[in-house]
Amino acid sequence: PNHGATAFEFDFVDYLVKPVDKDRLEQALKRAVRRISTAAIQDTPSFLAEISNQKVLIQGGEIQQVEAMGNYVILHSTKGKGILRSTLRNTLNPFPKNFFLQLSRSRWVVRDQVLGWHRQSSKLFLCLRDKTEIPVSRRHTSSVIKSLSPPSDSKEA
Repeated sequence: PNHGATAFEFDFVDYLVKPVDKDRLEQALKRAVRRISTAAIQDTPSFLAEISNQKVLIQGGEIQQVEAMGNYVILHSTKGKGILRSTLRNTLNPFPKNFFLQLSRSRWVVRDQVLGWHRQSSKLFLCLRDKTEIPVSRRHTSSVIKSLSPPSDSKEA
């Protein structure tokens, strides 16, 4: 009991005692995942973009993809398409390194939005959670497939 109280001083999510009950462990894991997800969303930046002639605050966790158009960036979000006067580099910099996946020179998609991909002729298309299909440039096709494919478990002798 003393260790449990001390653990929460260090911002622990939960404290389990042996023998561990399966339901109790599952509950603790769900709580930990929620804490990590919330922290990740809070750490992402927010942008003031224009949607339908109105300035709207778009949180980083609401962004699904980013598209560059000259001196502007289009933020595809759950609130709609927001236009932001910025460079693609300045828009992507505040995010964690692997948050986005580059599909072409001017288009990046949030990695967590990707459900899968398919080929149509020789062209690769990504399928997103909102049912959008986005083409991947020939130059980026192999790196996109490589980064989305699970690591192989084969060990070389």
